[in-house]
Amino acid sequence: MKKSNFLFFTFGFILCFLICIVSIFYTSKKMQKEEQYFDLENSSLISMMLQDDTGEYKKADRTDWPTEGYNFNKTLSKCENGSRLAWQNDKVVVNTTTSDKCYIYFDLENGTDKFPYQIDSIEDLVRLSKEVADGDTKSGVLYVLTRDLDFQDPASYEDSQRTDFNEYIGNTGSDPLITGLTQEDKTGFVPIGNETNHFKGKFNGKNKKIDNLFIKGQTHGEYNALFGIIEDSEITNLQVSGTITSSLHIGGVVCDNRGTSILDGIINYVNVTGTSTSYTTGGVISRNYGTVTIKNSQNYGNISGNNDAAGILGFNSRTAVIENSNNYGQITNTLGNNVGGIVGRDGSSNSSTTINNSHNEGNVTGIRYTGGLIGYANGTVEINRNYNDGEILREDGNTSAGVGGLLGEANAAANITIKNSSNKGEISDYHTGVRSVIVGGLIGRTYAVTLIEDSYNNGIVKIDNSLRIENADYDVGGLIGATDSSEAVSIINSYNTGDTFNGNRQGGLIGNCYITKNLLLKNSFNIGKIISDIDGIGRDILIGGLVGYQRGNDGDESIIILNSYNLGDIEAKNSDKENSRRIYASGILGTSDYGASSKIINSYNIGNVKTISTNENVSNGVTFIYGSNVQNLYLNNIYNIGNVDGTDKYGMGYFADNTILDVYNSYYKTEYTASNISINATAMSETDMKKQSFVDTLNNNIVDDTTLNTSSGSITLTDIDPLLEGYTLSEWRLSEEGYPTLINE
Repeated sequence: MKKSNFLFFTFGFILCFLICIVSIFYTSKKMQKEEQYFDLENSSLISMMLQDDTGEYKKADRTDWPTEGYNFNKTLSKCENGSRLAWQNDKVVVNTTTSDKCYIYFDLENGTDKFPYQIDSIEDLVRLSKEVADGDTKSGVLYVLTRDLDFQDPASYEDSQRTDFNEYIGNTGSDPLITGLTQEDKTGFVPIGNETNHFKGKFNGKNKKIDNLFIKGQTHGEYNALFGIIEDSEITNLQVSGTITSSLHIGGVVCDNRGTSILDGIINYVNVTGTSTSYTTGGVISRNYGTVTIKNSQNYGNISGNNDAAGILGFNSRTAVIENSNNYGQITNTLGNNVGGIVGRDGSSNSSTTINNSHNEGNVTGIRYTGGLIGYANGTVEINRNYNDGEILREDGNTSAGVGGLLGEANAAANITIKNSSNKGEISDYHTGVRSVIVGGLIGRTYAVTLIEDSYNNGIVKIDNSLRIENADYDVGGLIGATDSSEAVSIINSYNTGDTFNGNRQGGLIGNCYITKNLLLKNSFNIGKIISDIDGIGRDILIGGLVGYQRGNDGDESIIILNSYNLGDIEAKNSDKENSRRIYASGILGTSDYGASSKIINSYNIGNVKTISTNENVSNGVTFIYGSNVQNLYLNNIYNIGNVDGTDKYGMGYFADNTILDVYNSYYKTEYTASNISINATAMSETDMKKQSFVDTLNNNIVDDTTLNTSSGSITLTDIDPLLEGYTLSEWRLSEEGYPTLINE
């Protein structure tokens, strides 16, 4: 190749290379120039169009992009030359020159807290129901009720005569929508959310009311309420009235919860009627299978039928927290097991039910487990700062069950805590043919570990006296009807002022303490009268000022009574001469047998004890120890000033021959014999017992707040029983009535 050709070729190659480089650079710069973000503050070529709540677009005068409550409308947004716009990094980007006029559209982001969907008609409710049923579960989407709606009022409809929803609601023929949703021969509203598609949105009623909701039968599925099944949902500030009748699950406002949901500010006026023995009914909500918080809610509807029934929550299977929520409706369950003013049943050993600052004022009637707050408990139950003021009644029951002012019955797997709570309503059982009836002012019967603290009953607790059968047991207690096989039961700083009637195992605080490992009564008392007037029941009558009957089994069963007392008079009689039974009544612990252990410390009885029977009857100032098993009784720093009246009567008590006695610093009135055997007790006149000097004696028996004197030296509470670790002895003072009383803080 010639040199000139080589130079020419080389020069051409270099020139082409430079041209390519320059071209690439120029193209890149041009693209960068054309693809740019709009600057709202400096551009006069932009018109931002924002959608309002009417659906119209209006030009907005703003210098920032709307990133909350709006969605960029890619279809409508464009420039005059036809270039499309895009949304990137919370800004609008344009692939054109800024010399073009551009229009940018933003739609309202409906369903958010700022821009919720509006429920303005009955049709809106039906549409919501249908959309959820079709698979749009509305997760996180907010709906608000804009006005009061009435299913029976044509003014609540867009067109009450329309028929286009008939197929969905099951309204056959050409009947108008309002007919299908309200008439008795129709099935009514289709609940929002079903087994397949749960409602996962939020619904704020804005304190508006939906009236005359109507659902009937089984056509619309297993879950019947305004909301059938909710999941991770919030229903707030909503009032609902109407009627729902079904043989399946029914709730006034919500039927089932799955997931974590909140019900806040719900007021139910819906009358709910269940017609089967296998399903659940509830005023605010029927069932919980997730975590539900119910706050500031009320039930005024009458709730009846099905297996679990209650004013607020029929059945809880997982975790339920109920706060500031009350029932005023009548709750009746004549078909199934569990009925309560607030909760019908706490469902499993893994469930947890917490009720705070709530109360029941409605009458509650059942045939089995019946309670003012909760009918039956299986799991962990905490009741704090609540009360019952309704009448609690079991009638026509044909099986053993507990009836209580707060809780009907607790299973052995449960763990029960009741604090700062009370019952004011009458508690009664009008049974037919039941061999075991249990009623209590706070709890009917507990098999569970149970704590009652700072709580009281002042309602009457009774069993009907006209429907008794032979060889039946009737447990009546001012606070608890019966503890049965419990590992531990504690009653602390609690009391009963209500009168109790007609048990054969009956006490001012507890009627029957049956094979209970550790029962502690501390700083507690009874003032109510204890009256049992029974004819021909075929069972011994065992009555006590604090505890009616204690039954042991293997010697591990123990009662400890510390800093406690009875002021209530006791009268027990059996006037049926042909079927008259034995009566044992005592001022503190009625009767203990079958090898149980009893310790009564720093306590007293003021109440008079009277027994009347043509059979054996024994009245005791303190207790009665019975049976052939070895029994242990410890008494220290106690006194009885009450009168005792019966065929046999003892100032302290009757003790079986095999009783192991440790009696110290114990006092009784001089007109009575201390016991059937010789014991270490001091007789005193009533006059001397009402002197300050006797108060000084009782206080001098206390070495310090955990130690007592005995005839053989001092002894600490933990030496008496390890369960008394951390507890202290109360001091004594002279009461206004003239007898020594305890200073219980």
